[in-house]
Amino acid sequence: MYTISFIGSDKNAGKTTSFNFVYDKLSREASPICITSIGLNGEKLDNYEGHSKPIITTITDSYFITAGTHLTDHNGKYETIKVFSPPTYKKQFVMGRTITPFKIILEGPNEKHEIQKIKKTISESFNDLTLMIDGSIDRQFVASPEVSDAFYFSLLISSRKEQRQKAEDLLEPLKFPTCDPKRHSAISEHKTESVKSILLGPNNTLQYKSTMIPFMDNELKSQLEEMLDKECILYLAGALTKSLYSFLAPYKKLTVVLDNFTLYHNITLKQSVNKRIFNPLLALFHPVIVEHIFIKEEDSEFDLDPGTVPVTNIFKEDFHAVRVSTRQH
Repeated sequence: MYTISFIGSDKNAGKTTSFNFVYDKLSREASPICITSIGLNGEKLDNYEGHSKPIITTITDSYFITAGTHLTDHNGKYETIKVFSPPTYKKQFVMGRTITPFKIILEGPNEKHEIQKIKKTISESFNDLTLMIDGSIDRQFVASPEVSDAFYFSLLISSRKEQRQKAEDLLEPLKFPTCDPKRHSAISEHKTESVKSILLGPNNTLQYKSTMIPFMDNELKSQLEEMLDKECILYLAGALTKSLYSFLAPYKKLTVVLDNFTLYHNITLKQSVNKRIFNPLLALFHPVIVEHIFIKEEDSEFDLDPGTVPVTNIFKEDFHAVRVSTRQH
């Protein structure tokens, strides 16, 4: 099974439009395809701003996973393949195969362990399945390699400072190096699902590890203060908040290894936090693999640096030449 997740830089960044395009493209080029969502997607109106939203329409012979409550008006339009029920899951989810296309509201598992169980179950029967997840930057588990193999980004390119900063922040981790093998191995030796921080000193010796949220962990800060002038590595499985970012800024010999790229996105830098004075090296424990970036422009001046990732203007360019991937890892 190959899993791709979709993340947008902001509301109205064109994520659902991008999702629909890739869904249609993959349905024509590869089989089978299954769509789902972390949280809710497919409502007619935006819950926050009240305007109309792009809809998702299922494609014949493709699969979907959604909460059973969203299927009551679609009897005869799909075949039930699998039902995922409480108490194993918080609510009932249905995997179906589309017989007749219909407008669907997608609501999939909202917790890592639930989506892992669903993936394990369906992979037993659909090993060649491509699973498409409508994701969210604030659901950090979506970046786990147990959940997603690769990503599609949707960026809102705006002259508005806040929106443009969000787009820049989403791209920023693409520039971060991946943790080198020795450090990766040293971190893995102490890493568990519950561990939120690991501090390694010279020669990768363990100095401290904790299950506490890093920015609230005063003992972690005390341990770091003792390592101010020493080569050290800080692994974080919790968000790099602005307060923690400011605290770590003076550490010239520190490498901060973020478990995944989503942990960086609590940083919307303001004048009080200047990136130029942040001395530690930022690296990723799990590399971020982005297949494609779709942009929606409010501002015609596009000067963000996506590196080598292909970019398409979702509302202006011809899609026929856009390549999408179903690589099996």
